[in-house]
Amino acid sequence: MAVVVNKKVIKKADKSTVASICPMGVYTYDPKSDTLSWDNEKCISCGACASVTTPGAIEVVYSVEEAEERQQDLDK
Repeated sequence: MAVVVNKKVIKKADKSTVASICPMGVYTYDPKSDTLSWDNEKCISCGACASVTTPGAIEVVYSVEEAEERQQDLDK
């Protein structure tokens, strides 16, 4: 279970929100650098993050492998 973050869509407000709302502590947000990091190994695919962000900013997927593949495509 994992997430894919579209860095072109996610907004600054989304980043701080997901870091505080995730029940598993998947996200870490550094406001000084405006950097969001995440640990897909912790994700339980509950969808809380995707429900509170800009549409298309976060996609919930069901495997770390799928997330890594999609993330690489988005980051190109």
